[in-house]
Amino acid sequence: MFAGYGWCGRGVAIARQGTWLDVIVTEIDPVKAIEAVMDGFRVMPMAEAVKEGDVYITVTGNKSVIRASISKR
Repeated sequence: MFAGYGWCGRGVAIARQGTWLDVIVTEIDPVKAIEAVMDGFRVMPMAEAVKEGDVYITVTGNKSVIRASISKR
């Protein structure tokens, strides 16, 4: 799961797209979220994505994107 779909997040996600990984993108900017969908990624809110993910990569510059209050249930 990738948090953030700016220039860096896009590059990291696209690099993983051709592998066996199921890439999920979380993005709060609606324009970037649409770009991620158009690039072939599943996009969902962090609260939903955290339930499915095994590995979490944040490429946002926001250190609080994954918090203890967002947990697997």
